[in-house]
Amino acid sequence: MGAALGAVPAPLPLKSTDSWQELTALLEHPEHPSRHVTRGVNLGGWLITEAWMNHSLFAGTGAADEFSLGARLGAEEAARRLSRHRETWITREDLMAIKAAGLESVRLPLGYWV
Repeated sequence: MGAALGAVPAPLPLKSTDSWQELTALLEHPEHPSRHVTRGVNLGGWLITEAWMNHSLFAGTGAADEFSLGARLGAEEAARRLSRHRETWITREDLMAIKAAGLESVRLPLGYWV
Protein backbone atom coordinates (compact mmCIF):
# COMPACT_ATOMS: atom_id res chain seq x y z
CA MET A 1 0.00 0.00 0.00
CA GLY A 2 1.37 3.45 -0.93
CA ALA A 3 1.90 6.43 1.33
CA ALA A 4 -1.09 8.59 2.14
CA LEU A 5 -1.65 11.56 -0.15
CA GLY A 6 0.57 14.41 1.01
CA ALA A 7 2.69 12.15 3.22
CA VAL A 8 6.42 12.07 2.65
CA PRO A 9 7.91 8.58 2.88
CA ALA A 10 10.91 8.15 5.15
CA PRO A 11 14.08 8.36 3.06
CA LEU A 12 15.98 5.91 5.27
CA PRO A 13 14.90 2.53 6.63
CA LEU A 14 15.60 3.38 10.27
CA LYS A 15 14.56 1.44 13.31
CA SER A 16 14.71 2.62 16.90
CA THR A 17 17.46 0.06 17.47
CA ASP A 18 19.79 1.53 14.81
CA SER A 19 22.97 2.96 16.23
CA TRP A 20 24.59 6.23 15.20
CA GLN A 21 27.39 4.20 13.62
CA GLU A 22 24.90 2.27 11.48
CA LEU A 23 23.13 5.49 10.50
CA THR A 24 26.42 7.17 9.59
CA ALA A 25 27.49 4.14 7.53
CA LEU A 26 24.17 4.20 5.68
CA LEU A 27 24.45 7.91 4.89
CA GLU A 28 28.08 7.54 3.79
CA HIS A 29 27.36 4.63 1.45
CA PRO A 30 28.41 5.68 -2.09
CA GLU A 31 25.02 4.72 -3.54
CA HIS A 32 22.94 6.69 -1.04
CA PRO A 33 20.99 9.48 -2.84
CA SER A 34 22.47 12.15 -0.57
CA ARG A 35 25.94 11.37 -2.00
CA HIS A 36 25.01 12.49 -5.53
CA VAL A 37 25.63 16.14 -6.36
CA THR A 38 23.38 17.62 -9.02
CA ARG A 39 24.81 20.53 -10.94
CA GLY A 40 22.36 22.87 -12.55
CA VAL A 41 21.29 26.37 -13.41
CA ASN A 42 18.22 28.53 -12.88
CA LEU A 43 16.67 30.16 -15.96
CA GLY A 44 14.78 32.74 -13.94
CA GLY A 45 13.72 35.92 -15.66
CA TRP A 46 12.86 34.15 -18.90
CA LEU A 47 9.26 33.02 -18.55
CA ILE A 48 8.47 34.89 -15.35
CA THR A 49 9.58 38.48 -15.63
CA GLU A 50 9.91 41.19 -13.02
CA ALA A 51 11.43 44.65 -13.34
CA TRP A 52 14.27 43.93 -10.88
CA MET A 53 15.49 41.06 -13.11
CA ASN A 54 14.62 42.41 -16.54
CA HIS A 55 15.44 46.13 -16.53
CA SER A 56 15.33 46.68 -20.29
CA LEU A 57 11.95 44.97 -20.70
CA PHE A 58 10.33 47.30 -18.18
CA ALA A 59 12.33 50.46 -18.96
CA GLY A 60 10.24 53.61 -18.92
CA THR A 61 7.02 51.88 -17.94
CA GLY A 62 6.97 52.14 -14.15
CA ALA A 63 5.67 48.55 -14.15
CA ALA A 64 7.01 45.99 -11.70
CA ASP A 65 5.70 42.75 -13.22
CA GLU A 66 3.94 41.31 -16.28
CA PHE A 67 0.47 42.20 -15.04
CA SER A 68 1.32 45.85 -14.47
CA LEU A 69 3.27 45.93 -17.75
CA GLY A 70 0.08 45.00 -19.58
CA ALA A 71 -1.90 47.60 -17.64
CA ARG A 72 0.62 50.35 -18.46
CA LEU A 73 1.36 49.52 -22.10
CA GLY A 74 -1.83 47.83 -23.21
CA ALA A 75 -2.17 44.16 -24.07
CA GLU A 76 -0.79 44.40 -27.61
CA GLU A 77 2.43 46.29 -26.78
CA ALA A 78 3.05 44.23 -23.64
CA ALA A 79 2.60 41.01 -25.65
CA ARG A 80 5.02 42.30 -28.31
CA ARG A 81 7.69 43.11 -25.71
CA LEU A 82 7.21 39.84 -23.84
CA SER A 83 7.37 37.83 -27.05
CA ARG A 84 10.62 39.52 -28.10
CA HIS A 85 12.05 39.01 -24.60
CA ARG A 86 11.18 35.30 -24.52
CA GLU A 87 12.69 34.75 -27.97
CA THR A 88 16.00 36.37 -27.02
CA TRP A 89 16.55 36.02 -23.23
CA ILE A 90 17.49 32.32 -23.44
CA THR A 91 18.56 30.98 -26.81
CA ARG A 92 19.49 27.63 -28.30
CA GLU A 93 23.12 28.65 -27.89
CA ASP A 94 22.56 29.16 -24.15
CA LEU A 95 21.08 25.66 -23.85
CA MET A 96 24.02 24.20 -25.77
CA ALA A 97 26.42 26.02 -23.42
CA ILE A 98 24.57 24.58 -20.40
CA LYS A 99 24.95 21.11 -21.87
CA ALA A 100 28.62 21.68 -22.76
CA ALA A 101 29.30 22.83 -19.19
CA GLY A 102 28.12 19.43 -17.95
CA LEU A 103 25.11 20.76 -16.08
CA GLU A 104 22.46 18.10 -15.56
CA SER A 105 19.55 20.10 -14.23
CA VAL A 106 17.73 23.22 -15.39
CA ARG A 107 15.28 25.01 -13.11
CA LEU A 108 12.64 26.66 -15.23
CA PRO A 109 10.23 28.80 -13.18
CA LEU A 110 6.76 28.94 -14.74
CA GLY A 111 3.84 31.13 -13.81
CA TYR A 112 0.35 29.71 -13.96
CA TRP A 113 -0.42 32.21 -16.74
CA VAL A 114 2.37 31.09 -19.10
